[in-house]
Amino acid sequence: MTEETLHFLRPIWLWGLIVVAFIGWRLWRQKIQDGGWNQLIAAPFKPVLLTQQTEQKTALPLIGLLIIWVITLIALSGPTWQKVEVPAEKNRQASVILFDLSLSMLADDIKPNRLSRARFQLIDLLKSHPEQQFGLVVYAGSAHTITPISEDPQTLINLTPSLSPIIMPRMGANVMAGLKQAQQLLEGAHITQGHIIWITDSVEPTEINPIQQFITTQKLSLSVVTLGTESGAPIPVPNFGLLKQDNGQLVLAKLPFSDFQRLAEDANIALHPLTQQPLDTSELLPAPFIQNQPTSPPDQQTDKTLSSWLDQGIYLIWLLLPLVALSFRKGWAFSHFSLALLPLLLIGQAYPVNGYSAEKQPEAHSVSLLDVLKSNDQQGYESWQQKNYEAAANQFESPLWKGASYYRLQKYAEAIEQFKRDESAEAQFNLGNAHAQLGHFQQALDAYQKALDLRPDWQAAQQNRKLIEQLLKQQQQKSPPSPESKNTNESNNSESSSQADTENTQPNNAPNDLNQPQQTQPTQQPQQPRKNETASNSQNGQSNPAESTQSNQKSGDAETEHALSTQSPDNQKNQSDDEQARQMTENKASPAQTESERAQQNWLNQIPHQPGLFLKRKFEYQYQQQADPIPENTKIW
Repeated sequence: MTEETLHFLRPIWLWGLIVVAFIGWRLWRQKIQDGGWNQLIAAPFKPVLLTQQTEQKTALPLIGLLIIWVITLIALSGPTWQKVEVPAEKNRQASVILFDLSLSMLADDIKPNRLSRARFQLIDLLKSHPEQQFGLVVYAGSAHTITPISEDPQTLINLTPSLSPIIMPRMGANVMAGLKQAQQLLEGAHITQGHIIWITDSVEPTEINPIQQFITTQKLSLSVVTLGTESGAPIPVPNFGLLKQDNGQLVLAKLPFSDFQRLAEDANIALHPLTQQPLDTSELLPAPFIQNQPTSPPDQQTDKTLSSWLDQGIYLIWLLLPLVALSFRKGWAFSHFSLALLPLLLIGQAYPVNGYSAEKQPEAHSVSLLDVLKSNDQQGYESWQQKNYEAAANQFESPLWKGASYYRLQKYAEAIEQFKRDESAEAQFNLGNAHAQLGHFQQALDAYQKALDLRPDWQAAQQNRKLIEQLLKQQQQKSPPSPESKNTNESNNSESSSQADTENTQPNNAPNDLNQPQQTQPTQQPQQPRKNETASNSQNGQSNPAESTQSNQKSGDAETEHALSTQSPDNQKNQSDDEQARQMTENKASPAQTESERAQQNWLNQIPHQPGLFLKRKFEYQYQQQADPIPENTKIW
């Protein structure tokens, strides 16, 4: 049919016209010919007593009812003559790549090493199937998301060279945490058919049953890509040497191929050993994924919209409204109004209601009886937990909490006024951070000193005081600061405020204890994570690197982690390439730029482009916010 052809989308409703005609004929005979006065008046007197006008008036309600039913049936049949473009149904198939970033991936029993081979295979997979939806999760001792599920493989390809064990906040190989993180990605993207591609080189015998149960319970498909050899190889840690055990013996990272075979048999999953030869990427995906997907990438697909006939029957309701309104005449309402409304109900059921997805709007704050019984500090704490710091600042009576709320709002001047009203060590520490944010380094130094006078062993205050002293020395130098020193000052300033969460003093007790909030300890280690995020961390998006070390690891492990904090040669090469690209961009700058804009651009170009460092800081922050217990006595490779 062409777009100009009038036709009906649901022609089966037109059969109802026959039923309407039959019902109308029956009602006409009963009401006009045999009903009413015709049954009481004798036939000779009917022409005199019953006029034609009376018969016509009596037939009007019936005629109107028949017209309503006819219009309703035509509307329900869906008359149309025009096509419109509508969005196609979104694909609900996706894969999550679960990438092992434990230290054993640095073993070089396959050249150049396991990690490099895994990167190459991942890039081949993304380039071979740009039409697929992929997400990436990495895990070591903890699991983190690199990218959510999307149709943009180029982002994953750009981040793949940055994948390295040095970006992980905790060493180990917690595969169950990675599987749970992958499942969360699939659920968040509303994926109905999910698949996980697990790239790894180790599995513990005790993990086989939990993995099998998880895959079965979540109804997921799994493909495993194994790396390494059964003979194994030492683990070379960058800038540290070969990884050794506590007794000095070298650690050999062996591939437990028999355990993987057992897992593949028990869970009915596909096992793909990766050697020097790359794998066929199509084998890593389920057959339905390959068959149901288009061959072109998402940005080249032209079938994201479908042509659909536009149902015009809904506009016939305007013809029904005046007829329904006439049914309210005296004597008609109860006899015909219910029958007249029935077609409107049918039309409402025939047309589907369009659903729209909107962001959840914040609920308006209402005062309940419980709020009346709570103190202002308790109400402020509830607003604080909801991250409504503006309301919290207005509700708190405690200067410490009120100042912390202003600090979160970046209103440092107001925060300073509140912190000055409290003489506790925590308030002085917060006061120093607020002064540091405004560049008042001398006042910040005095505040840190007062905090140390009250708590001499407070390491966070000692560190911030040292940083402020360094900044004051730099200001006293006669030479003007260069762009590099300016960058250093801002970095130190940001680092000096990284302890603000400690001083924000969120209590571990219930809201009833807010009148005397308990202060948290600033030297809390990552193995005892807390969910109370700091004002500084919410602004800077980074955490203190010194807190990312693990106190329960032994001395050899600590040295290994310290050595991993440096960059690998591959990352250094990538960074040098990025610097050359930025220099070329700088040389091609537009001549219309002013001198100040060029100077600012030159200063920005001096900031190293290190996506791996960004991921490392991001994962450290996420790791500190986790509340899951950390298993003890687990291997670190």
